[in-house]
Amino acid sequence: MGPMIGTAVRTRPDPRWTGVASAWFGAMAVLGLAWVWLITATSVDPAESLRIAGSWLVPVGLVGAVLTGPFGLHGPGRRWAVTGLSLAAAVVVAFVVLYNVYD
Repeated sequence: MGPMIGTAVRTRPDPRWTGVASAWFGAMAVLGLAWVWLITATSVDPAESLRIAGSWLVPVGLVGAVLTGPFGLHGPGRRWAVTGLSLAAAVVVAFVVLYNVYD
């Protein structure tokens, strides 16, 4: 039997996949940071469209890891969620260092 009329049904993302998603998004942010470092600190000079496409990995990865990570902390994907959130935090610190070194 389903919920009664007038009652609220709270849904939350499935913690089995949100932890893994957080790790993937964290890895995406790391790849984006590596790309930003490559085009900032070396003589690599790709086309403008490639610069933009690669640089978008950082914010998309950070936002994705931070949004999915907390939901994954309460299930079997906890270690993946912690990995994703840790990668996101490391990317933020590394990005600040990169900005201060090459500014």
